[in-house]
Amino acid sequence: MDNKPENSDDFGTFLESVQRASKPAEASNTAGMKIMNTLSKVGEVEMAQLVAVVELPWSDFTTGIESLKSAGLVAVKESPQGGKVSLTNDGKQWANALSSASNDKEG
Repeated sequence: MDNKPENSDDFGTFLESVQRASKPAEASNTAGMKIMNTLSKVGEVEMAQLVAVVELPWSDFTTGIESLKSAGLVAVKESPQGGKVSLTNDGKQWANALSSASNDKEG
């Protein structure tokens, strides 16, 4: 008898995306965290607006976005203004997990 939960594959995929997102260099990690935090609050946003809100140097911002894209946590859709950035389903789960963890630390 197999006692593994049916959704273990979903969790495995989620865990892999978190591990991929954790591997980038320190600067992109910090940038990625700021980007993820902002996107979890505002949802889909124009790239230019996101840059202004997260207040990061352009190089850190682009490294963070690329890192999050390669981890499957954000999606970028082309638009006349340069692109809209949003969290993927994995990104939303990851942001929720981060939010829960920080709430646990505070309480």
